[in-house]
Amino acid sequence: ASRAKKGALFSHFSFENADILGMSIASHDLRLLEHLMGEEAGTLEALSVLEDGLRRSVLARDWSGLDETLLRVKAAGEKVWQADQIRAAVYRKIQISCRLGPGVSFQDVLACVPVEEREGLNSLHRRLRVAAERVRCLTGGLDTYISSAVSTMDKVLGEILPERKNRIYNSGGRIEGSSRPVMISRSL
Repeated sequence: ASRAKKGALFSHFSFENADILGMSIASHDLRLLEHLMGEEAGTLEALSVLEDGLRRSVLARDWSGLDETLLRVKAAGEKVWQADQIRAAVYRKIQISCRLGPGVSFQDVLACVPVEEREGLNSLHRRLRVAAERVRCLTGGLDTYISSAVSTMDKVLGEILPERKNRIYNSGGRIEGSSRPVMISRSL
């Protein structure tokens, strides 16, 4: 109800009446936002390619290049975070120029942008959302696969070595009460 109320509040607002209210959105800010949205979407798309490569390596059990891939994924994730921080700051500046609060939708912000600017920003917003959703799905799928594999491995080891169930580790990282070593095949 609150969101609908906010939408109704700003549905009559447009760039044409912004000058009446003494507001102006700097063209530079809009250009910068477009650039930053495109840059962030591109960074997310690059991250999704790396995430997909990571997924393929894990599924193929190709452990040799996994460390390098993980480092590249981490570096790409940091670039995404930095790009998001900068884009969010510029976006907030535009929200303030429109005299809108931080909780309003992107469509409410677009309503106070010149008509000729809206389509480009809307298109970039869709691209950014799709790229972010792709990364989220790839990461979630990989997390589910790994969690399932670890759970299965724990159950198998629990059945094969019932004395290892409910293990208690000492301060040195060794299992208390057992001197029998456990061999785990990395091919599982």
